[in-house]
Amino acid sequence: MTYLFLLLFLAAGVFAKNQPLILAVLFLLFVKILFPGGRIFAILQEKGIDWGITIITVAVLVPVATGEIGLKA
Repeated sequence: MTYLFLLLFLAAGVFAKNQPLILAVLFLLFVKILFPGGRIFAILQEKGIDWGITIITVAVLVPVATGEIGLKA
């Protein structure tokens, strides 16, 4: 049943041309197939938001690190 839901989300992502949704579903399908025990899902659920916020923060700070944005801006 979970595969059906994931495939429905994948179809919705493809239909809507939503690349983040497509990548997320493909990642979850990959993890589900390779690690059927489910422990990795608990880790992702527990730490995923923190990791995501960290990645977004890094992406926002890249212009500062590259010098595109400085004190004059």
